[in-house]
Amino acid sequence: MIVDNINTVKKHIAAITPDAISFAELEESIRATESWLRNNILGNLLYDFIVAKKEANSDLVLVSKAERIISLHAFCAAVPQLNLILTAAGFAVTNNEKVAPASKERVADLRAGLKKQCADAVEDLLVFLEKESDCKELWETSPSYTLFTDSFLPTYMLFKNYAQLSEAVASIFPKCRLDFATLRGKMRSVMAGKIAGAIGKKLTDELLDAMNVNNLSEAQKKLLEPLRFALAAYTLGLNDDGDTFINQALSVIKENPDDFANSGLSFATQEWLDKPIINLC
Repeated sequence: MIVDNINTVKKHIAAITPDAISFAELEESIRATESWLRNNILGNLLYDFIVAKKEANSDLVLVSKAERIISLHAFCAAVPQLNLILTAAGFAVTNNEKVAPASKERVADLRAGLKKQCADAVEDLLVFLEKESDCKELWETSPSYTLFTDSFLPTYMLFKNYAQLSEAVASIFPKCRLDFATLRGKMRSVMAGKIAGAIGKKLTDELLDAMNVNNLSEAQKKLLEPLRFALAAYTLGLNDDGDTFINQALSVIKENPDDFANSGLSFATQEWLDKPIINLC
């Protein structure tokens, strides 16, 4: 385990007073959190690497970042049950002469704050991993790294560069990498439907393959720009904007016919390309 004592948890959470809780009370939540971190973010190789570093008492910056995520996530998950006891009459809230239970609103605020801190901690760890060569190769084997290799916007930072934030989409706009991961299903649907439907599956796959090995031609780079804007727009439900960017992408293909002559364009795309360009200026 990365977190195996209560002092580690207390180090990262100011709300815990001395002797307020034991490791045993959090152990189940901590184990569940470590499983979540291994399976959804770090992957087996990187998780085992961090455990080994902890045991060797080395690379403490990396270890501390992982400990912070686990502590925040586990404590947040456990909060609703921490002041409950089972009595003969059912569940009751613990109390004593010096400390009264917090209101539901205060507990809700605490959990919201813990969730925000945890999301920030995950982002902080992943940014760290991207910069550290010793860890990056291990992280590249993880689910978090490979999650969006079938998308023109494989990373959260790239998505933010192309997505249009407005009041209309503020409630669904991903605020961190964990939020971004929840968009995977929607993005895959857009890639298979809107994007491949517009330019054809063969060309879509060609762009993905070239992008994933960092071998895009200049023509492909030019085409990828409006397609990325379109993918971000459709994912956020901005369909009119998405259509506009798809038309820009089709214009790129039309203006560079030799570069995309053998790309297996869909019938609808070819029909669109056969239309004359109308100069509205």
